[in-house]
Amino acid sequence: MAFGFSTLPNILFYIDYIPRTELLTDLAYLDRYYEPVNQTFLKLQDDSRLKVFTSKSLYLRLFQSPVSLCYTGAPTFDTLELTRTLAHETLDRWLTWVDAAEPVPEDARKALAARDLLVRRNSSECDPGNKFVAQMFGSELTDKLVRSLWGADRISH
Repeated sequence: MAFGFSTLPNILFYIDYIPRTELLTDLAYLDRYYEPVNQTFLKLQDDSRLKVFTSKSLYLRLFQSPVSLCYTGAPTFDTLELTRTLAHETLDRWLTWVDAAEPVPEDARKALAARDLLVRRNSSECDPGNKFVAQMFGSELTDKLVRSLWGADRISH
């Protein structure tokens, strides 16, 4: 699951479920985890309070699922309330999936953990927003923040 929020000058939010498999070939996974969000995705496309945000970064567009909620809007009460509602719905749905999850088979755990780590690292390091963080906080703190996002300091060698 991914959440990203920004407020300068408009609200920007990114809410998404990050796939742990190949969506083009694992249609049961696509139906189970992405179909429940499809109607919300389609409805928001027509919401006049929001504007679809399309990143200039090829990697970020690839990273997003087909139902990612990535929009900008004026910082109004309505837009903030909509964002809050969407975030809670996304988290609540994800928590029900976690509660119902089957254990990953023992022989697949290592490969899935390595893939998850690589996805977290790439998404953290390739974020074009890092340059703005560096402008505000300096490159040393930005590097530390980026490393903490993907878990660099938690890896045992």
